[in-house]
Amino acid sequence: MNQHPTPGLIVVTTDGTAAGRAGVEFATREARRRGAGLELVHVVPMYPSASTFPVIPDDSFNQFGREVLEQGAELVRGIDPDAQFGTTLMTGARVAAITRCAAEAALLV
Repeated sequence: MNQHPTPGLIVVTTDGTAAGRAGVEFATREARRRGAGLELVHVVPMYPSASTFPVIPDDSFNQFGREVLEQGAELVRGIDPDAQFGTTLMTGARVAAITRCAAEAALLV
């Protein structure tokens, strides 16, 4: 068993779906149980284009991501009003972005 000297950070990715909300609920309760911090993450993907350059998402994709994170934040506050948490909106390849964000996390949900 790996023993951490501090409670660490729990990173949860969310996409606004029912499964994403369930992940936020679980992560919030687990953070409270552990006394850990919580970070909600949404990744706006880059889309391939017919040219040699990737297509950068327009602001509507970023706005949707911000809304997903705000919905997640409301869910966190509803479960644990005292939760210490942050939100991160990233753009890029989802797996790579999530891996970078969770590199030092105690748990990734």
